[in-house]
Amino acid sequence: MGGAWLLKLGGSPYYLLAGLGCLVSAWLYLTGRPVRAMQAYLLVFLATCFWAFAEVGSDFWQLLPRVAGPAFFAVVAVIHALFVLDRGGPV
Repeated sequence: MGGAWLLKLGGSPYYLLAGLGCLVSAWLYLTGRPVRAMQAYLLVFLATCFWAFAEVGSDFWQLLPRVAGPAFFAVVAVIHALFVLDRGGPV
């Protein structure tokens, strides 16, 4: 909803697409498919990195706030998926 509102105000469609990608990832986690959820979130994270670089270029201090939070969640998603795979859980 927030991404749609920002798009309506003339903002980037990135926020709407990233929000939808996060919802898909959450739905996959909730339906017992943690590896697919991780893959979906990593696609969102990759898109976030491309978007951030397109917005601010290679300036580290401007990239940091755009990428640090999503990077943290990407690491958590990978660790969780590896933990599930190690225990023989569902893919």
